[in-house]
Amino acid sequence: MARPDLKINLLERSTKKSDWLTYILSLLQLKAEVINADLPELKSPDYYRLAITRQVALDNRILKKIKAVSRETGQLIGYGPVPESNLLSDVQTVDFQIDQMPPKKIFKVRII
Repeated sequence: MARPDLKINLLERSTKKSDWLTYILSLLQLKAEVINADLPELKSPDYYRLAITRQVALDNRILKKIKAVSRETGQLIGYGPVPESNLLSDVQTVDFQIDQMPPKKIFKVRII
């Protein structure tokens, strides 16, 4: 909405969630492509500048897969546990809390 010049791909392995994302994008008239696949199946000539995850246990295996489809300066923003890995640098975290829910972390890292 704010940046119509950006090419956005949403990767979701669940068909049901992919269908829902496609529906919502259409309803809101937003331009983005929903890719119904798992990260290892992603075959794309595009290299992404930014990956965003939610509540994913990011181990070295998954980080290497993200790195494979990321640009050299690729960054990762995540919601959930901050990964500990030698594949990451420039780790920044922000704590946040909504109402009475337990505090959570949002993190931003560069994948090296």
